[in-house]
Amino acid sequence: MAGRPADLRNADLYLAYRRHGQWQPAHRLPMPFSSSSIEFSPKITRDGKAFFFASARSLPFAPPAQPETAVQLHHRLTSPGNGLGDIYWVDVKALGLELAPAD
Repeated sequence: MAGRPADLRNADLYLAYRRHGQWQPAHRLPMPFSSSSIEFSPKITRDGKAFFFASARSLPFAPPAQPETAVQLHHRLTSPGNGLGDIYWVDVKALGLELAPAD
């Protein structure tokens, strides 16, 4: 993770390769990995097959059509997409990048 460039509001995900003992410049991962919300804790599994990250993105909110019960409110506030951070995972191939082994 790295600080945001001027065109984004929050932290994004970056990928850098280490080649011949030297770290190459980091490149920002595009949408949908980086977003206008905070992304953090990127990890690639040891076998190199899955990419995990966390994001504080939230689903679009529309006020309920009718009053909610306490149970309905609790469910909405504790469900994925509430803006408090969810864990996402994808096949590494979804990144559209060729991952180079570290040296």
